[in-house]
Amino acid sequence: MDAFSSLEGQESESLLDRRYLTQTDDKKRCYIIRPVNNCRKQIGAVLIHGHGTNFENTIVLRELATRLWISGVPICIVDFDEIVKTDNDLDFYSLAERGEFAKCAMDQFCSDSKLSSENVWVFGHSIGGLTAIQIGKYVICINTPVPNSSSFGQFLSETEKIMFDNPNPEFSKKLLGDYHVCVTEGMRVVNFCHRADFAINKGVWIAQGLEVVEFGESSGITTLDEADSAINASKMSRFKWLLKNYYRYHNVVSSKDRKELFDVIFPKMSQYNGFHINS
Repeated sequence: MDAFSSLEGQESESLLDRRYLTQTDDKKRCYIIRPVNNCRKQIGAVLIHGHGTNFENTIVLRELATRLWISGVPICIVDFDEIVKTDNDLDFYSLAERGEFAKCAMDQFCSDSKLSSENVWVFGHSIGGLTAIQIGKYVICINTPVPNSSSFGQFLSETEKIMFDNPNPEFSKKLLGDYHVCVTEGMRVVNFCHRADFAINKGVWIAQGLEVVEFGESSGITTLDEADSAINASKMSRFKWLLKNYYRYHNVVSSKDRKELFDVIFPKMSQYNGFHINS
């Protein structure tokens, strides 16, 4: 475990970000932040970002963390700080490494906050959702891609084809390893998917008995096959195409979309364990 920081909650909403950002330069880290108000029910939240980014740049998790924190929920931020700088950069954590570290963070969080792991919600954005499934009983995924190794590997390959002229063949292999989703009896897993995020393959989630809740408006593009026209374009054209047709939906950039998302997430939390929070 590289670095832990136990932070006392303050009344200023912006202090959450400032304290987070100034703690450490270590790559792999987590932060335990106690709430402003005492909870009426002992419950906590762990938040895990996706691949190729960090918590600071994952706006949907930052806003979610702030809302939970102000509502009296102790939170744990798991940060891998993966900013991809080059096409062939393999300096990132595999799903197995992510799961191992997130489990350590969960154990530390439960011990520090005097919580049972069964009373902790684990939130994961994108690939962070696959990590969340490895450690949580109550799991909320946000735009998490298809949860099986072969289909997910195909998705990564196609995405790299759009992004880069010569995708690194070791990328998918290192990230995925032999990862497979394992949902045990009693787990509650929900994937909240933007209707315009065409890479998730919602049907596979549903076929595996996992719940999918949609939000946002559809863009009309439903599969990666419809991106063929961008694959043969220049690298910059591909990137611009992804920005317009994928990233803004996948990363829930729109404040309107985030509000709609939270409006469906919080009632689901109440449905599963009776915890009420204002969206």
